[in-house]
Amino acid sequence: MNGVTTAILATLTGLAFASGVAAAPMEVAPATVSAEALKPGIRVSYWYAAFEHVDQFEKLIAEKPGWTPKPLAALDDCGGNGKLYEAGVIENYGIRGEGFLRFGKAGEYQIVAKSNDGIRLKLDGRLALEDPKVHGDRMSKPAVVKVSAPGLVPFDFNYFQKKGGACLQLYWQEPGQDKLSLVPPEAFLHQPK
Repeated sequence: MNGVTTAILATLTGLAFASGVAAAPMEVAPATVSAEALKPGIRVSYWYAAFEHVDQFEKLIAEKPGWTPKPLAALDDCGGNGKLYEAGVIENYGIRGEGFLRFGKAGEYQIVAKSNDGIRLKLDGRLALEDPKVHGDRMSKPAVVKVSAPGLVPFDFNYFQKKGGACLQLYWQEPGQDKLSLVPPEAFLHQPK
């Protein structure tokens, strides 16, 4: 996504984009995992703390397990009241999610997160995108992901909600497409524990 596309998207959506530099393009290869062993959705855990930055997750995860409800169907929620998914509260919570993203074809994808507040997303264990601090609704810098073959790529994310509005959505622009769209529920799978 070049500067012109980002400017057009900002104008059309009314959203700001994160400042900083986009990550270098990354190449990923599908994992060797049997799709039969996977279930739909994203495995998640919640932590309750006064987050200021996604780096706080590492300490919390080491100290205690999070609350783990049913998996999320997709990353597609924006709520003006601060409550997302099954957090149960409207502020001071974090969500860690993990699973696999199903890429339907080889080629170059653009991946963008819309968040309020901080987000860090990794693909195949490598940083793909982040907007790690407290902020209002905005799009992250895009990640350019080159997929060598159709298949499942491991992903995980850390997200937190401080206070006010909350949003966590994941978009992609698939090869051959000219616009971003929400990553559909059928693209998210997880391995049950």
